[in-house]
Amino acid sequence: MAGPKRSKIYYLIDTSAVIHHYKEDPQLTPRIEHIVEQQGLGRAVLFIPNFCIAEVFNTFAKLHFRERSLIGEEYQKCCEQFRHDIHNAKLFYHYELQRYHILNVDYIVPFEHQLLTNQDEYLSTFDIIILAMGIELVRIVGEKDFFIITCDKRIHSIGKSLRGLPNEYRQRYSVPEYVKYPKTIYLHKTPLSNLPR
Repeated sequence: MAGPKRSKIYYLIDTSAVIHHYKEDPQLTPRIEHIVEQQGLGRAVLFIPNFCIAEVFNTFAKLHFRERSLIGEEYQKCCEQFRHDIHNAKLFYHYELQRYHILNVDYIVPFEHQLLTNQDEYLSTFDIIILAMGIELVRIVGEKDFFIITCDKRIHSIGKSLRGLPNEYRQRYSVPEYVKYPKTIYLHKTPLSNLPR
């Protein structure tokens, strides 16, 4: 007799987190590997924004050519493995930028410029779009089992603040009721034992 059906966990993973699946980091790699393992067991779906694919290759090149921390064959190996993992969604499901993501930006930018006032903490446009993609994925799969995975403190800080927005702010900036902000997991501060499972 079959047991109860497990619900899947859905992740949107940004470049800052993805690279640690390929370039070893004693603290971060075990955490990202836990998430990858869930996908291998059929318990999770791993989305990666399409623009992050270009960013991952660019990050590998920067680590190799500029910082010299990916040396020799290690650079080629990282690039080849990532190419393999994104081909036909073998590991990461390539998530296309689309119209609704652009529309969702309107529910982030008024707050992003008010919540963090330090200039170093402003989000890039791509960071904002990652959160906007998260809004759309929450709408599709539900907020209970969806998370954005990042090693970017700014994305996490804004994401957390958006989830705590008072209703008066939502009303002031015409954020519809159906808009639910995604949960973010900041890998630098989330122990392995606290990751979804």
